[in-house]
Amino acid sequence: MKLLAVDTSGAPATVAILDGGKIRCETSLDTGLTHSQTIAPMIELAFAETGLVPADMDYFAAAAGPGSFTGIRIGLAIIQGLAHGCGKKVVPINTLEGLAYNIAGEKIVCPLLDARNGNVYAAVYITGEQMWTLVECKAVHIKEFLASLPESEHYMFLGDGAAANRDIIIEQLGKKACFAPLHLMNQRASSVAVAALGKIKEGKMVEYDQLVPLYLKKPQAESKYEQKDIG
Repeated sequence: MKLLAVDTSGAPATVAILDGGKIRCETSLDTGLTHSQTIAPMIELAFAETGLVPADMDYFAAAAGPGSFTGIRIGLAIIQGLAHGCGKKVVPINTLEGLAYNIAGEKIVCPLLDARNGNVYAAVYITGEQMWTLVECKAVHIKEFLASLPESEHYMFLGDGAAANRDIIIEQLGKKACFAPLHLMNQRASSVAVAALGKIKEGKMVEYDQLVPLYLKKPQAESKYEQKDIG
């Protein structure tokens, strides 16, 4: 099986090609450039380096959110275009679940994405040979999330929300709080690709035009518009 996976839900833009049960190529960039500037060249480079072309792919996978509203739209749009052009299906992956695959093997994994002002996109997974969702993804204040965690001897945190709230996490959980190493802290397309394999086995693929972003809250511009309208 061959698939191309992308994740543009956060600051890093990341692309990977999975082929025959191994990651043939993975590229990540966090240079301050917008994903609209970086993701297409990164995909072209991945195909050039592996000697593959889009038509070789059996599926296309993308992190569908939560995360950056603009970033998610850019990633989904390019994957939709590739899938449409090649007549292939798409595998949408929850960004938090993809993140959890970075550190699979830990008992309790808590991926967090920074949603600003003390808020995070959060979920809790039990990992091992399979991934089990213990707490569904939600937008929540970090202190409320930490207070609601199921009892455990330790929790593994990762994501930019974990980095932004590290002091608060340690303050509330003490030695129970563990943090992923730097190279596993943020989104990786290879993890999206591995997560996609499980979804494909479950038949959770969609047509390109059924791919929609997962937003846990409304974009800031939309919220401001509604507040102005109500006022």
